[in-house]
Amino acid sequence: MGRNLLLLVCLGTFVAGLYFGAPLPASIVSSESSISRPIRGAIHVHTRRSDGTGTMETVAEAASAAGLQFVIVTDHGPRVSFGNGFEGIGPPDPPTYYGEVLVIDAVEITTEHGHLVALGLPKFPYRLGGEARDVVEDINRLGGFSIAAHPVSKRPSTEWKDWNVPLDGIELLNGDSAWRDESIVGLTRVLLGYPFRSPEALTLLLDRPEEALRLWDTLLSERKVVGIASADAHARIGTSLSANNHPDRDRYSVPLPSYEAIFKTFSIGLPKLSLIGEAEHDAIAVVEEVRAGRLYTLIDGIARSGALSFSATSGDQSVIGGEELIVNGSATIIASVAGPLDTQISLVKNGQILMRVPGQTLEYQTGEEASGVYRVEIDVPLAPGSPPVPWIISNPIYVKKGRPSVKEPPFERVSASLPFELKEENWSIESSGLAEGALDLTPTIEGFQLLFRYALSGEGKESSAYVAAAVPVVKNITDYDALTFSIRSDKPARVSVQLRALLPDLSEPDLNAKEGRWRRSVYADTTPRTISLRFDDMKPVLETLDPYPSLNHTETLLFVIDTVNTLVGSSGSIGLENLRYEKIDSEEP
Repeated sequence: MGRNLLLLVCLGTFVAGLYFGAPLPASIVSSESSISRPIRGAIHVHTRRSDGTGTMETVAEAASAAGLQFVIVTDHGPRVSFGNGFEGIGPPDPPTYYGEVLVIDAVEITTEHGHLVALGLPKFPYRLGGEARDVVEDINRLGGFSIAAHPVSKRPSTEWKDWNVPLDGIELLNGDSAWRDESIVGLTRVLLGYPFRSPEALTLLLDRPEEALRLWDTLLSERKVVGIASADAHARIGTSLSANNHPDRDRYSVPLPSYEAIFKTFSIGLPKLSLIGEAEHDAIAVVEEVRAGRLYTLIDGIARSGALSFSATSGDQSVIGGEELIVNGSATIIASVAGPLDTQISLVKNGQILMRVPGQTLEYQTGEEASGVYRVEIDVPLAPGSPPVPWIISNPIYVKKGRPSVKEPPFERVSASLPFELKEENWSIESSGLAEGALDLTPTIEGFQLLFRYALSGEGKESSAYVAAAVPVVKNITDYDALTFSIRSDKPARVSVQLRALLPDLSEPDLNAKEGRWRRSVYADTTPRTISLRFDDMKPVLETLDPYPSLNHTETLLFVIDTVNTLVGSSGSIGLENLRYEKIDSEEP
């Protein structure tokens, strides 16, 4: 009996030590402040439809327990169930209220340069994938909104790699990336504290997102870009978190951290929005607020029930974070926070700290040179991280002195042109054993059209099926710098235009040459469109190749249909007309 009692005392002491050694509980902000509380929610959440563990209902229940009003689910695309082998592309689920929580269906898309969270998309006309620039172009054309997911992840396969594409947003914080740079000691502390105060323990994983903020400020110097914190919640730790790794197939998956714990760690606040309880109306309103950047990030694991008021005024104009203010003189910028008494507010202009004050209110009067991108960060003492993570990060107010003049693009002049002789015998079909193609030359009012018919067969998402219409290039292709053509398709499609070269292989002198390809994907639908494709705009298929096509060694031009954008089992036709090589000279206006 004495021994058992001793064991119980030791166990109790151990548990008590863990409890009192756990992170301090998040402070609760007083509700007496006049600053209105925002509608709060989470974005970038995965369910059992891809690599998460919850259903829409269980995600909504967790969000409700965390005090959220909305959740944006972003399962990996195409939107399919794993039982269907990723072969279908379905429409998003309609927005739905589960109790008091609005669940909005969106998607996370894998590109060759990282992952994109896309909001506001309808049913896809074809598989979205390939180069980041093409996926962003497709998202924009479909009326969606693109956000670079986990852009500075320590996991190389998921970090964002192309900052030249016109992204609409960037994740400043990402729940799945936060733990990847932690030490064993740091992770152990989180695991020990998680059973007692899970949100506060997860908050220990957060640091000030220095690299993401620096990238964001660089993008903001050029155009509007929304900054957001994303949960990237899976409610599981497994051997492989990938779009092809369903929880049922992960033998060693652990259902931690929970959705509720993640939702209580940080959230996004929409200060200008009121929900009316009608799912479709409210979902459109939420997405529009995110698109406009009228949001800020809250680290609820530091302090709960906080709120920010951030505005700028000039004359009779007044705007909030995410909006644009046109001034003819000075402007007044005010930031007020409902938070702990010992907060500190930093006003950042064009990526540099302009002013830092203790307390809950900051007011700044600009001079005549008011133009700039202004945002605020709210810090509290003892915040975790090295350097400490800000408690609140706003989106910017864009102060501009008059409407900026639109810079005219360079004037382009075709100085030389060489039309193709459309002869059927010059063209050939190249394909894998899982695809078929045929070519027909048909007369048109202006000449002839080459009709390229194709069919992809095979099984599985990763099928190697491809089919291409191929033609030798002219011997003096180096005299030209662009390919111009008219293209149409019997349905929305993407076609990969490629140049194939036989390159001298200097590393293996016993071989005469190795193959190199450069490509540019183009969009086509039932409306004929003329495309002028510069050779220097084509990118290598393999990173080991030169960044620009080796025209001296180029032998073949190809129009390729493959499974990057086209589903196996698909068939269709592409019409090509007025093909010509061109030399294009650019002149400044």
